[in-house]
Amino acid sequence: MLQSEKSLNDFLFAAGLPLTIRADVIREAMKKTAGKRLSLIIEKGESVPTLKTSDTFKHSEDEEVWFEVTQLDMRDRVSVLLPYFDEAAEFDKEAFIRLKERMENRFGYRISDEQLDQLMKMMTDAVKERPAEILPDAPSVISGTVESADSKPLRLNWPVMTVAGAAIIAVIFLLLQDPNSNDGAGETTFAPDQSETLEEAEQDMTAAVKDVTDFLSEQTGLNKEELEELEYVELLIARMESAMELGAIADNEETVRDAISMMRNVERLAANEMITPINKLASDAQQVSTRTSYGILQANDALLSRFTSNSFGMIDVYQDALGKYESELNGLDTDIARFQFSDEAQALLDKIKENGFEVTIRSEQQSFDVNYSEERIDRAIDGLLTDEYARMIREKKYFPYVTEDRETEYSYAQQSIKLLTSEEILSRMAGDEGLTSQMLIEHSRLFQSFLLDVTDESQRVRPEVLEAWEGLITEENVQKYSTARYIREIYNALSETDYMMTDAVREIRDKYTLVPVLYRIRYDDAYFPLSENLQEKYNMLNTFQNITDISYFLPKETVLIYLNAISLNNPEVAEVISVPGTFVNDDQLNWSDRDILVNRITSIKTEFADGKAIVTLSGEEYEEKEVRLQEINGVWMVEFDADHLSWF
Repeated sequence: MLQSEKSLNDFLFAAGLPLTIRADVIREAMKKTAGKRLSLIIEKGESVPTLKTSDTFKHSEDEEVWFEVTQLDMRDRVSVLLPYFDEAAEFDKEAFIRLKERMENRFGYRISDEQLDQLMKMMTDAVKERPAEILPDAPSVISGTVESADSKPLRLNWPVMTVAGAAIIAVIFLLLQDPNSNDGAGETTFAPDQSETLEEAEQDMTAAVKDVTDFLSEQTGLNKEELEELEYVELLIARMESAMELGAIADNEETVRDAISMMRNVERLAANEMITPINKLASDAQQVSTRTSYGILQANDALLSRFTSNSFGMIDVYQDALGKYESELNGLDTDIARFQFSDEAQALLDKIKENGFEVTIRSEQQSFDVNYSEERIDRAIDGLLTDEYARMIREKKYFPYVTEDRETEYSYAQQSIKLLTSEEILSRMAGDEGLTSQMLIEHSRLFQSFLLDVTDESQRVRPEVLEAWEGLITEENVQKYSTARYIREIYNALSETDYMMTDAVREIRDKYTLVPVLYRIRYDDAYFPLSENLQEKYNMLNTFQNITDISYFLPKETVLIYLNAISLNNPEVAEVISVPGTFVNDDQLNWSDRDILVNRITSIKTEFADGKAIVTLSGEEYEEKEVRLQEINGVWMVEFDADHLSWF
């Protein structure tokens, strides 16, 4: 039971303890017998703030389960995790139920014991696969400093079938290593100079921190107090203070050496790695060499994920800093370029622009509005910024759409607009990267909120809901958005019940297992092999042959399923999604012995004409092809043509 240093480290990581805390606990635990280690772990971990993100898991379901475990009290964390690290450990039903209830309250869906057990096993298996870490020479007392890779925990509100293990999005792909981040996975510890005293080390450290904060203040236009509100600066100050606290209580050669080592780490961080987020972005962008369309999307996501993380809090700090100059806005219209500000205000506006932000005027409120600057960021990444990511980083300011308590500042009509806006952005982003994941989380929470609270006490759909839905399911929207097609299906069912939410309508409303937009997101340069989400849908069609399973698919997604069936020599699925009367399968057709060339398709475009959809497939090494579709009973179906078999 937790015999080795590796097993102890994995267990403590699964419980959400930061690396320096794990190192301290492990050193003490290894001195005790196995039977006394659990009480030590509970005692040491009870009051320690947990990690905010893991930056470890490949699947966001694992991240979500891990985060929920870390929110339990330490005794329950130990009880829940222990059976997955020690087969002989006793299963604590009460702690397990508390975790289950917590997750159900957050998701809003029922989770079975078997599903949660499987989720826990998947998460802990992923933890055990982590490589062994070199434990830092942490102080012998537990510090309150917590390593964090991001400003917010990654949380998903998926329906129960998604929670049960559907792999939907990968965690952030780290295109470039970022010295500004601290992910809890380990840190380098420098051996102190034997001739250096504690006082000298502290003086060198504080001088280095002062120099860099002065430099950053000049670069950002923020004063010392404002600068320390930025997360990456706050972390540096917190580390310096922790080192000073450790030095203050050092009373022997070992603790003095630990304190000097920690101070040298802080000095190194201040001297070598503290640059403004916009300069870090420009530096990282120089290392990007890709020029393929999808590679550029991936570069946008990786670069901008890191930039928005590093610059977290800057918009709010700049917004507050500008507040003192709002008296200068009297009579000013929205064109900021037409007004002459005071020298101090103009200097700050110039610094804001230099650091990757832009300022506009809210004329009605006579106040400033700060957001990311498309022009400055595009210049920093050498012209790589795409339209979809420009929209994404500006939209990020308005997160969360829905809070964890399921509250939102948006009216129901505004929520419908946000759903379409976020789907349009998502469908044009790189599928498994950081900003895509964030946007998908926000879209998913909003989608669930939009569907759940829609009736009055009599179970009749409220008038404002019907009005929003009717505006959402226009013909134009139904052609462009999976969300609109899904809502149309529910709306049509409600129209047959005089807009009463019956069990039959609820069954239609709740049939989705993934938010519809997930089938639209592109996960690779080529479209084949199918993304995991589309592959699961293909498998369902192959097994159950229920055409309504793809009722909210747009023509493009139907074509992908259809071509997958042809490339896999599967006439059964091809027939299911073909327009009735068009499918032919006779002895003259060869469903086998063909080269599979679908992976050459890198572009798919859809047009509508005469009530049909025309999907055009192309690629650098693939001759342009067309597939025509008809909408039959609300489902896009392919007009089968035997020539399709000769395309591969």
